[in-house]
Amino acid sequence: MFDAIDRAIDWATGNGLNVLLDIHELPGSSFSHNPDSRLFENAELQAQAVLLWTFISNRYQSKGSELRFEILNEPVSDNPELVTAFYAKIISVIREISPDRIIHVCSNRWGSLNTVEALEPLFPDPNLVVDVHYYE
Repeated sequence: MFDAIDRAIDWATGNGLNVLLDIHELPGSSFSHNPDSRLFENAELQAQAVLLWTFISNRYQSKGSELRFEILNEPVSDNPELVTAFYAKIISVIREISPDRIIHVCSNRWGSLNTVEALEPLFPDPNLVVDVHYYE
C-alpha cells in the first residue's frame, strides 16, 4: 500500500525536494461540507490513528529532515482543545520513534488563524510547525 508513496518520496528527495507527508482524512475526520469530527472524541478512532502514525513513523524513521509529517490537514471541531489533545497524542507517538522529525499541525476550523492559540500547549516542541490556511 505504501509502495507508491515510497517511490514518490525517493524520487522527490533524490531530486533535492523536501516532502510533506500529509494526512487529509482519518476515520471519523471528514472536514468538507459536512464535517465529521468524531475522531477527537472517540478513543477507538484515535487508537486507529495512533497505529497509522506508528507505522508511518517506523517506516520512514531513516529519512532525514527532507521528510516532514503533517498529522491531519484542516481539522474541524467545535472544541479546539480536543484537536490539540489529539495532536499531543500523535506527536508523542512520533517522538518515541523520530525525536527530531519536523511535524506540522494545522489549526482548527480548516486551518484558521483565529484558532492558533488553542495549539499553544504544543509550542514547546522545537520541531513543530503550525500551518494556517487563509480563506477569508
